[in-house]
Amino acid sequence: MSQHFRRPLMGAALLAALVGTTAAASAQTAVIVTQPQVVTPQTVVTTPDRYVLVTPEQNTYIQRYVVENPAPRTSFSSSSYRPAVGTELPAGVAVQTFQPGSYGGFEAQRYGYILTDTDQTVLVDPGTRRVIQVLP
Repeated sequence: MSQHFRRPLMGAALLAALVGTTAAASAQTAVIVTQPQVVTPQTVVTTPDRYVLVTPEQNTYIQRYVVENPAPRTSFSSSSYRPAVGTELPAGVAVQTFQPGSYGGFEAQRYGYILTDTDQTVLVDPGTRRVIQVLP
């Protein structure tokens, strides 16, 4: 084979090797596929160590309990505090407890609650007094 043909073949071989190396490198690239987010009609209750899901059915059980077991309503109109997830209740706000019973699978006895003068049920972590969910 003449010198004249050998150079283009060497160049083509080198180009093929580079393309092959690039293809091999890209073939080794990790692709992370996440599950598609499914939107369901439920409330996510956050606590410092985990998430708790409150389904519409469980929310109904909770609201039924609150209606059947009236508790004093708490007003925040004279302060700048507004119940929001992650905030701590002000000192002096009495936290109510759920009595043992069935709440559609929701472990309500682990949480406390307050009722606001705007008819909201606020779920609270009784140990930290942090708001974990505000139910309408």
